[in-house]
Order: sequence, then C-alpha cells, then structure tokens
Amino acid sequence: MIHATNFVRDKTFQANHLDVYDTSSSGWYTNLPPLLESQKAALVGLEDYRTELFDKHDMDADSTTHTIRDAPLVVQIAGHDPDTMLEAAQLILERAAPNAVQGIDVNLGCPQTIARKGNYGAHLLEQDLDQACRVIHKLRTHLPFQVGVSAKIRLPLEERDLDHRIASLVHAGADLLTVHGRTLVENKTAVQHCKLDQIARAVQIARQTSGNPTYPVVANGGIEFASDIPRILETTGASAVMSSEALLEHPGIFAQASESESSQNQQPQQHPNEYMERQFRYAREYMEWAILVPPVPGSLGRRGGSFNVIRGHLFKFLHRYLMEHPDLRDAMGDQTTCTIAIAQTIVHQLYERYHTNVIQWDTLVSSQPESTWYRRHRGVNTQFIHRRKTSHNELPGGTTEQLTMEERKERARQRIQKLRDTKQGARLPELAVKGAVESSAAI
Repeated sequence: MIHATNFVRDKTFQANHLDVYDTSSSGWYTNLPPLLESQKAALVGLEDYRTELFDKHDMDADSTTHTIRDAPLVVQIAGHDPDTMLEAAQLILERAAPNAVQGIDVNLGCPQTIARKGNYGAHLLEQDLDQACRVIHKLRTHLPFQVGVSAKIRLPLEERDLDHRIASLVHAGADLLTVHGRTLVENKTAVQHCKLDQIARAVQIARQTSGNPTYPVVANGGIEFASDIPRILETTGASAVMSSEALLEHPGIFAQASESESSQNQQPQQHPNEYMERQFRYAREYMEWAILVPPVPGSLGRRGGSFNVIRGHLFKFLHRYLMEHPDLRDAMGDQTTCTIAIAQTIVHQLYERYHTNVIQWDTLVSSQPESTWYRRHRGVNTQFIHRRKTSHNELPGGTTEQLTMEERKERARQRIQKLRDTKQGARLPELAVKGAVESSAAI
C-alpha cells in the first residue's frame, strides 16, 4: 500500500515504495534501476553470487526462454483527497514500466490507528462514504480506460448499511470490489468469524446494481487452508478469493488449492516433515529472488530497510521453527543480522536441526496446528477456526465483548493511567531514600 500524499510530495518516498518492473522480455534485468543504498546493504557479500544467479536462471541478454509475466498487477493507494489520489495514481503509471500496471486499488479496508489519523482506509469508508465515492469516481473518470479501478473494503458496523455501501461504490465507478468479511473493529486484536453470508450479500447487490451478472467481487477473510478456497467461492458466489495472512506463511496456497487439507480438522493432512521441507524451500527461493531483485525499503529504514523487509518474510515462512529454537529466532531478529548472507546462514542452521536429527515429529510443538503464523494470536484450546484470542475483552465462556471505538479508547486510557500510577508508586520509596540521604549530608 502506498500513501498517496507522501508519494506525491516526496521523490525519495517514491523510490523507496514503488518497485514495478517489466519482466516480460528477455534480458529484463538489464533494465533494472540502480540499486538504492538499502538494497546494496542487504546484498553485501553476495554481489558476485548475484551475477551467477542471473546466469543460473538463464537470464542473460540473449535469452528468449526465461521471461516472467505476472499480471494483472494492481497497485494499492491510500488517501481521502480525490485530486491527490489521482495525482498519485498517474505518477505510479508514469514511473512503472509501460503497461506494467493494470489497475489502481483504493484502500478502504485498513482498520489501523494510523489510517484513522490519516482519514483513509476503513475509517474513511465508515465516516464518509460520499468522500470515498468521490475518490473512486475521480480515478475512474480520469485514468485510462484500460487501467482498472477497484476498492478493498470492510463490512459496515451496522449490517443494514451494507446494501447502500456496495451500491454507492459501484455507482461511483468501481470496476471491482474486494470485500473483507469483518468490520472496522474486528481487527488483529479482536477478530471474529468471517461473515461469509454478508460477502454473499455484497456479491448479489454489486451484480444487481451494475446490471452485470458477472460483476467481479473478491471474497477476503478466513482463508487458512487451500481447501478453504473452493468452500468460500461456493458459499459466497464471489468471482475470486484473496488471502492475506495465510499467504504470507504459505505463498503457494493458491497453486496447491487442490491438495488435501481439512479445515474441518483444523490441520493439514501433510506430514510435518513434508510441511517443514516446503517452508524452508519457500525461504530459500525467496532469498534467491531477493538477491536478484532486492525489495525497496519502504518505511523500514534508509540503510537497513530492504533487509528488514526480507527478514519479515523469513519470520513468517519459518515462524513455527524459529519459535521452537529461540536462540536462532533471536539471532534472526538481532540488529547485527543485516544482510541476506547472514540470514542464509541462520536459515541453514535452523534447517540442519531438523534435517540431521532423528525426530519424533508428532512430539514437536512445531508440528501442532496452533504453531502456525496464521494462529499466532490464538489460545491453546481453540474451538473456532476464525476466532483469535483477545486478552482484554474476552468474556467468560469464550465469547468476545463488542466494544465501540470510544469504549476501546477509554479502556486504553485506563490501562495507561494504571501503568503511570504503578510507575509513580515505585518511585516514591526511591524519592524518600534520596531525601533522607540529602538531609543526612546537610547535617
């Protein structure tokens, strides 16, 4: 996601956040822009190996057999001002390779506090639907017709508002809608069941409003296993499915949608050893691609940002194994681990602990379903597949209390005040002793 205002104002921000390249022709890597300082820092010690990798993948200038086509490619932007959003979208199309970007998506689903402060994401949609529609209309009216305009949204706090929300966005000109089946308050710390029935309703309204029986609506939320994909498609009638958290740990989930995984049992049928091999394969392949095309740093640091992006992905691929070996988890997170070469060594050491030892796989914590990245927020005795543990608003019996935004703010203020009172109470004896010492010294 790219913040539109920052992207328009700052050329450095542009360079640090947009990396869209045309890889559809042979020798594509010869047209890559110069590496940023952060990207060079991540590659220290691997400069020669990077050249070897290009040769290994047969990506030299004479190659006609190894090209990459990843389309459609959509860039998501966030903001609330129609003119600024349009300018950001036009800049993205100008800076990207010709015809590399097929769509601009408007972020109307982010529930985070930063989105509330910036008046974008789900907060904009909840507070000012008309303004959100003005953004969509501006983009659709002024961008080239071959560039799609879409929006990623959440369900309204009041279910009765769903029909009007969907119809308004379609009328504004959205070519596609992605519907996350949770509301603004159901974020990472208070996630409830994904409401597939409301996604199905959104599909119905979008198609009725547009007059297009195949109007594209993407269902989002509640994807943990590959077997969830056909189930959600069938239940909602959506055109496609989007995954976020599960995909970060298992990027091949769509390619393996036919594999036998059971969401009913909450556990894949894959043997833990095979699962382990797959996750380490993801990590190795990702690091090789990161050597070829290091990620831009985003907002994660001018010097170390590129590697911080890489580190974040490695933690997700290998979450259950790093948690089982805290020494290597700490090593991966240490600030001295700042290059891909060092990360490769840590990943190899972690792999060897599983690969070279005789292991009773069923006894390992990493073999249990609760150890995945997707389930990291959940309690041990989980009964519902799409509900995560919340420490401060879970009621007896496992149900979760629904709080308004103001109630959540008030509870946060109370917790902060309690911490301050505790800290102040701890300082009183210290101040008393200090006063006694000063009095003795004066005497």
